[in-house]
Amino acid sequence: MGPHGLTSRQFDALARLNEEHGFQFYDVGRQSIRFREHVGVIQAGDRTLEILPKAGRSSGDDRDRWHDALIDMLRECRLLKVRRSTQADLATRRRSLLDLYLESYVEEVRGLLREGLVRRYRRRRQNQPVLRGRLLFHSDLQRNLVHRERFFTEHQVFDLNHPLHHAIKRALHIVRLTAVRPDLRADAEELVDHLDGIDAPVLRPEHLDRIRFDRATERYRDAYKLARLIILSFCPDVRRGREDVLAILFDMNLLFEEYVYRLLRRVEGPDCPWTFRRQAGQTFWQGEHLSKLIRPDIVAEPRGRCNAPRVILDTKWKIPRDRKPDDADLKQMYAYNLQWGAAHSLLLYPELSDSSHVSGRFLPGGDPLASHQHGCSMGFLNLFGPSNRLDLEAGQGVVRMLEDLRGLPSQTR
Repeated sequence: MGPHGLTSRQFDALARLNEEHGFQFYDVGRQSIRFREHVGVIQAGDRTLEILPKAGRSSGDDRDRWHDALIDMLRECRLLKVRRSTQADLATRRRSLLDLYLESYVEEVRGLLREGLVRRYRRRRQNQPVLRGRLLFHSDLQRNLVHRERFFTEHQVFDLNHPLHHAIKRALHIVRLTAVRPDLRADAEELVDHLDGIDAPVLRPEHLDRIRFDRATERYRDAYKLARLIILSFCPDVRRGREDVLAILFDMNLLFEEYVYRLLRRVEGPDCPWTFRRQAGQTFWQGEHLSKLIRPDIVAEPRGRCNAPRVILDTKWKIPRDRKPDDADLKQMYAYNLQWGAAHSLLLYPELSDSSHVSGRFLPGGDPLASHQHGCSMGFLNLFGPSNRLDLEAGQGVVRMLEDLRGLPSQTR
């Protein structure tokens, strides 16, 4: 038995998955797997691994807390449809993250079938006994030189066998193959039977990227997002050793950024002294045939205060060593301040233990920059509320940090 209770086949399957995704998920050693910034769930054969944010080697109760926290983060970021926990659905939240995703997908497809599937026109090439549509002379001569009673034509058909349904059915096949729970496999099998006559080809990212939505298919969007996630997360065992891998993983840095932005949008309103927006990248270096962009996570603009300086926010899912900002992070914030004309920037970390806010100012390094006085602070976001669940009103704490920054000397020009 290998690391995390994996068999040698399962370990090899995880190594193959990581290799196919550019070695971005974890580090694979001779007999070890070290997870980095990705969180989520991996199923290899009959073995399911949940990778939780910052749970480490904590107690069982702490692992449960981070299990619920990850579900709430994904829910708040619109990456998982799960109700905010109540006593009635507590049993649902005790299920694995993979089960929640597969259940959500099965329910979305079931809802589409209840409403009725959308038909589409498509072009079809077919060898048939009647002349229908446009005769393809070259192909017809190749195929029917001695069978002149047949015609190879291209014609339009109006049916359910179009790319959007291909993705829906392909993902159902994957659920049927990988689900550990018998009821989920049975549900997927039943839905596949309802899609009889629809193809389920192997789909690559470029095929999925070509799928478009209109007024008739907009209701497919949630089901398609899950189908795409399942299809791109699936790594079949080409040797047919029954060690297929399904990995639904998220970069915790990006998830934390999105979560903080959602928290800030929750508190944004007429009574909030700040507005928050995502900032498009700006070119900060231009070469002869190439350029480099720079993009902060979030820009906070003072509401109704003329000429008041903005603040740049950048989220970091890590614990600062010795409670000091990294040199690279400070240099990054220095560049943000100059590029966006900000008087202050805020490095925002998760507060997982007792942490204290730190503020400082950048010293002028020469005459061209001497007129721009600016600084950077470290802030810590308390993720959990009194109930030991994620505090969805924690954005108020960030607003208080921003208000405190207004009085710092580094904000004067």
